Amino acid sequence: MKLDNITNNLPNVNLPNVDMPKLSDISDLTRLDIARALGVAPRPRDYILPALGVLTAGAVIGAGVALLFAPKSGVKLREDIGDSLRTRVDELEKLYARVSSKLSSKVSEVEEEIESSVEAA
Repeated sequence: MKLDNITNNLPNVNLPNVDMPKLSDISDLTRLDIARALGVAPRPRDYILPALGVLTAGAVIGAGVALLFAPKSGVKLREDIGDSLRTRVDELEKLYARVSSKLSSKVSEVEEEIESSVEAA
């Protein structure tokens, strides 16, 4: 009796006509459908970097295998690889020398600026 009085005194609210889903409608949902609805499903762009990493690794391995099965003799191939490595080492040493000289000159400039600002203060 009290419940009837409470519900009769509630204001009349017009709710939109929404159909509740039936169990048969949602029984074929997959985990991916639920994850998408919640906004936590993996997106296609989440796979791009790993795919590129695998592609690059495959290319490097394929190039190495191709070199090993090339029609050159083993001695000639090892000489070529050694020459290539020596060239790369020389280039890295030159780069190291350039970077190191630039870095030391910048350090000297900063030291001079610090000394001059200390003397001025």
